[in-house]
Formats: sequence, structure tokens, C-alpha cells
Amino acid sequence: IRFCETRFADDVSVPQLAALMFLSPGHFTERFTREMGIGPGAYLRQLRLEHAQTLLRESALPITEVAQRAGFGDSAQLSRAFRAAFGATPTNYRRAHRA
Repeated sequence: IRFCETRFADDVSVPQLAALMFLSPGHFTERFTREMGIGPGAYLRQLRLEHAQTLLRESALPITEVAQRAGFGDSAQLSRAFRAAFGATPTNYRRAHRA
């Protein structure tokens, strides 16, 4: 969990996390999900989205920079994930929470 919380913006994968725990990816995913109530991939995505929300509210960084700092491949990937999670684009979220 600490590794995820400090390295979510890096290119972290479930196999990498499993290797850190000396487990197979399947076994790691099963144990992680049982303990956390959410899969490791979804947990990383949640951390990234929360960080993106903070950056959108508290900075004037371009959306592309927010995406990069939050661990998304590009602004389109951030936009798709953000809209699916919060029902708004990053730009609309920023407008609504900075007004």
C-alpha cells in the first residue's frame, strides 16, 4: 500500500507489485482484493484520480501536465478515466471547483 501511495505516478503494474511481495500476479491480486476490498489496478487508478482532482483544484497546470503527474499516459487517458469516475471532464471539474 505504501509503495502504491508513493509511486502511483510511476508506471506501476500488478506483476511488479506481485514481484515485490514474492507472489504470483493472480495470488497477489486475490489477497490484495480480499484485504482492501478493491483490486490493485483499481486501487492505483483511484489514487491517480484523487491526485488529479487535487491538482485540478489547487493548480493551474495544463491538463496534459496533470495527467502526467497523476500517472496517466496522456490527457485523453485521464479524460476517459475521469469522466467514468466522476461524470465530468477534467476541464469541467476544474471550472466547477475553482469558481
